[in-house]
Parts: sequence; C-alpha cells; structure tokens
Amino acid sequence: MDKIEGNDENIFIPTKSLNNSSENIDDLLNELDNPYTEDQVFRIALQHNQQENHEEVVEFCNEFLKNNNGTSRIHNIMAISHNALNENDEAIFHFNKAHKLDINNIEIIDNLGTIYRVQKDFKKALECYNLALSKDPNNINIILNVSSALEKLNLIDEAEKNYKKILNNYPYHRDANIRLIFLYNECKEYSKAIDVSKSYLKLEPNDLDFVNFLGYFYQKTGKSNLAVDLYMTLIENGEKNFAIHINLGTCYLDLGYLDLAADQFRKALRLDDKVSKGWLNLGTIELRKGKIDQSIACFNKGLSVDPNEFQLTNNLGIAFSK
Repeated sequence: MDKIEGNDENIFIPTKSLNNSSENIDDLLNELDNPYTEDQVFRIALQHNQQENHEEVVEFCNEFLKNNNGTSRIHNIMAISHNALNENDEAIFHFNKAHKLDINNIEIIDNLGTIYRVQKDFKKALECYNLALSKDPNNINIILNVSSALEKLNLIDEAEKNYKKILNNYPYHRDANIRLIFLYNECKEYSKAIDVSKSYLKLEPNDLDFVNFLGYFYQKTGKSNLAVDLYMTLIENGEKNFAIHINLGTCYLDLGYLDLAADQFRKALRLDDKVSKGWLNLGTIELRKGKIDQSIACFNKGLSVDPNEFQLTNNLGIAFSK
C-alpha cells in the first residue's frame, strides 16, 4: 500500500530589516548657480539617490560631466545609481573612475566589490573587499563583505573564522550573529546554529527573530517539544507569518497532536492559501482521521497551487481508493 505522508520540513524564515540627508531637492534647485558647482550637483544627486530616482541621478550628473571634470564622489554616486538600475558595466566604469581619483577611499573600493558580487564574480569581489580591509582592518562591515565573498567561493572555514572574530569582540553584533546562523543553516550544522542563537538570546532575550531561529533549529534537530514554546512566544507577541504556523503545526504533527496541528495549518492557510505544504499536511491529517471528502478537497487545493507536488498526487490517489 502507498504510504500516506505529509511534509515534515519546517520553513526557515529569514530576518526582516536597512544617512539620509534631509535636504529638499526643490530648495537645492532654487539655490543653483549658473553654471552649477560640483557641490550643488552632488547634493542634488544625493537627494535623488536617496529617493531612488536613479535615472535622474545619472541624467543630472551626465549633464554636469559634459563641461566639467568628474570628481570621485560624482562618479561614485553615478555608479551607485547605475547599479540600482542594473546597469552593472556602467557602474563598474564609474566606480573605477572614482577609485582612480581617490585611491584610498574605502567606500568606493567596497562598493566596487559589491558590484562584482552582484555579477557573481566573487573572486574579484573578494580582491576589492580585501583591498578595502587592508586600509581599515577593523571595519566590521568590510569584514562581513569579505566573509560573504568567502562563502560564495566555498571557503566556509575562513568565513566562519571572520564571523567569530567579530563576535569575540562584539557579541551584540546582530548582523554577524545572523550571518553565522545562516552559514550554519546552509551547512546543515544545526547544533552550532542553536549555540549561536542561544548565546545571542542571553544578551537580547526579546529579539523575536532569534526566538524564531532557535525554534527552527530545535525542530531540525528533532526537539519539537522545545520548538513549540518558542513558536507560541512568537504568536503571542503578534507575529503574523504563515510559516510560523506551518512550523508549529509540523511540531504538533511530530508530537502526535493531530487536532492542534490541523488548527495551525488552517491558520497558516488563512494567512496565505497558496502554500501547498499547508494543504498537504491538513489533507493528510483529515485522511488519517477518516475524513475522506475533506482530505480530497485539501489535496485538490494543494495541486491547484503546485500541480507537480508528488506527495499531493500520491495522497489524493490514496484518498480516492478509500
């Protein structure tokens, strides 16, 4: 007989999270000299950039460059806007221009590395980040960028060492903790991820992202009973994410509490009815309880979302055979 199975995989939920000038573009335009000064052009370009008007940045700066030599910061902000417009070749051109004009500017070197990273040229990205780091060895953001490039080059041990170096000096550094947790998740080293999550929660016990991480990794290591309390903490604090309910439902399923599990899958589907896993697991519970018509309806709903999900098709066939 075919085996009736749900999906017991929990869902990893990444965290949410990102010097704005308060100058007004209209005020700046009213102050313009004729011809514009470099400072005026930069300040207006900066405002456009911060308002994500990247085409205006490029157009305004190009107009200035027709009759003036570019400065490092003009080329830098043009490069940033070209990058935002996915014009990577132009972005690299202007970052290189900016770098030649200001060879010790760490931000420019770091930004160039990021462009190479976007282009998936992780070797060049790492070269840029290491050059920036050589000029400012204790810059945490650059160390994080170096580590990211190392991960992409599959130099996992070196990336891990960098994250730990930051955390040895700055255990409260949230981003470094998150990056290290993500690294361990990718490597399936869930016990290490648990240790990092618990260490950070000792420092910041109310950080719900880390409560979620800890619940997720407890679940991955078969400790669903411990994960339940953590997911309930998230829900009690007003978190409305379908994945939390899916994960909590899966915990209850692992522990044999079918009614509690079904309740959580229904709550998840009320938040997002396009989650095939929710329909699969809810249908599986209904099938185990002998509610054939309800299970068939769930499996059909799931297949309308994901027609290629084998377990939905398999369980639907079993339900029809009852």
